[in-house]
Amino acid sequence: MRFFKLPTVLGLATLLLVSWTSCESVRVRGASNHHKEAGNTINPKPKKNRGNAVINTKGFLVTPDARLTSWLDQRFQVKYISMTPQLIFDQVPLNEIKYETHNLPVDSLPFDYQSKNISRRELLKKISNFWKLDMTLVTGSDGAPVAVRVSG
Repeated sequence: MRFFKLPTVLGLATLLLVSWTSCESVRVRGASNHHKEAGNTINPKPKKNRGNAVINTKGFLVTPDARLTSWLDQRFQVKYISMTPQLIFDQVPLNEIKYETHNLPVDSLPFDYQSKNISRRELLKKISNFWKLDMTLVTGSDGAPVAVRVSG
């Protein structure tokens, strides 16, 4: 009689162990905010960006032109909702200089962003990172910056 109880107990223990491990949430390699449960990928609800994160602008749109440097580093309050790459550069506070745009992404995710205190340089870097755009300064024959070249 005891012979039949041992396999039953072992079978139940194995079943419980398999059930427990299949329900456990496991981190998917290479996807920091994604989890995998029972074979399904789960995307967490995206956090609203309130502009609190530090934006590294070291080496971004650096110029010896003091006026442009001052303009880029001036701080603003911004709120962008559903901006496209085609519209963003016509918006305050970015619209005061010339942009040469090439191969901007079409049908890309809209840019939603707000901050109470952000510089134009930080904002341009954020936009560059969001749509994976290259931004460089275009200089005239005298070496002075004349535009920002934006390429997708």
